Amino acid sequence: MTDHIFFEHFEGLWQDLEKEGSLTKEKPLLAHYTSIDTFEKIITNKEIWLSNPLQMNDYEELVFGIRTGRELFNSSDEIRAACGDDLKYEVLSRFFHLSMNHFDNEASQDVYTLCFSEHDPDDNNGLLSMWRGYGGNGNGVAIVINSESIPLSDGCPVRFSKVRYGTTREREERTKTLISKFSKIVNDIIKSESIRGGKKMAMSAHALYLLIVHYSLFLKHNGFDEEKEWRAVYFPYLDRSNIFHPMLSYSIANQVIVPKLKLKLQHDDGVLPADFKLENLIDRIILGPSLSNPLAKMAVERMIKEAGLDIPGEKIIVSGTPYRAQ
Repeated sequence: MTDHIFFEHFEGLWQDLEKEGSLTKEKPLLAHYTSIDTFEKIITNKEIWLSNPLQMNDYEELVFGIRTGRELFNSSDEIRAACGDDLKYEVLSRFFHLSMNHFDNEASQDVYTLCFSEHDPDDNNGLLSMWRGYGGNGNGVAIVINSESIPLSDGCPVRFSKVRYGTTREREERTKTLISKFSKIVNDIIKSESIRGGKKMAMSAHALYLLIVHYSLFLKHNGFDEEKEWRAVYFPYLDRSNIFHPMLSYSIANQVIVPKLKLKLQHDDGVLPADFKLENLIDRIILGPSLSNPLAKMAVERMIKEAGLDIPGEKIIVSGTPYRAQ
């Protein structure tokens, strides 16, 4: 049995994630809020930087999800019953914790995310909470992209999905439901497995580990729900041909060095199609409330022209929200 055929056993669990929002199902406008100097770097260098989730402001969400997944696995009577006997349970448990420890110590270091906010097509102002939190406190830019133009190939190691929100209890229940569904599937898979072989148990444990990581990265506390977040996440295990490896890099800010994935936004063999143009992604560019003056708009138009992008002036919009940073 090949790995691909084996993982088809868990396809329904992946489809549960797809049902709640992915670019294969929905094609919303997505806004990326950022500072004006970062916007300049994006269009000048034709690249955007993805950050490690452990370096983000809401890193606790990932930590919460991983910790909850471990705890619920350890306390699950359904998992234990699905294994049929204590010895098989111990083997499955050992493989599961090996996978989770690998994520903690190695794999998590090269997971990278980029955050967007779902954007109302009629909104030319942007969300005030997003301006305050991510858009330079009103002095930044919202790059609104048309997700229909995002070139996602079947083998792309970047996953786009809507973030789901819930209370602490609701997030725990989601993970508990995942583990319950997993136990029903794994009961049929490993009941005939010999302990000496163990391959099915190892692969089952790895499948659950991957599902928990995905759940953790796309599940947040409902206190953030007004952000209407979507995330693009790079998973190194999906980059089987290492096509993104040349983009793995770093940045230094305030004397702190952190890893980054510097995603090229121009044609590159094996990554983007030959006819790709950055401007084809852009639906509009909204200047933050504190940049709402004709001089700032004119300067941004010049910036875009000097970067070699063909973006008409009517796509550059000044937010009308009456907010000025203190």
